[in-house]
Amino acid sequence: MDTADTAALVCYGTVALTSVGFGAVYLVRSSFMPYHREAVGMPWQELDPRLRALLLGLLRVAGGGLVASGLALAVLLALPFRDGAAWSRWALALIGAAATLPSLYATVSIRLRTGARTPVWVSVAGVGLVGFGALLSAI
Repeated sequence: MDTADTAALVCYGTVALTSVGFGAVYLVRSSFMPYHREAVGMPWQELDPRLRALLLGLLRVAGGGLVASGLALAVLLALPFRDGAAWSRWALALIGAAATLPSLYATVSIRLRTGARTPVWVSVAGVGLVGFGALLSAI
């Protein structure tokens, strides 16, 4: 692997680890995150139990998607990308974009609509790392 591929691996690897980390947190939470509380404007305990069930379900779906995309990136990096398979460069970019762009959209739109301090910077960094990784792996 040359220097550009190594740098791309670091970019995508960082996104993979971050995705698995955030996803795991979402999978094990028993209530929403502090920035969700800000967006809703009330504590978890004051929400209707059916709404809490719905929100926990959505957290689990988001968490599962993040874990799955992070693991997919990791497997692609560990096997076909390191072996030089050209198709893996496109697969990494597509999976990375599918994981990070919706997150960026959600964090920005929730912040704009509610004023909640969502982790926009994490989403921006993820999109940037995927874009930079794609550029580096295309060189």
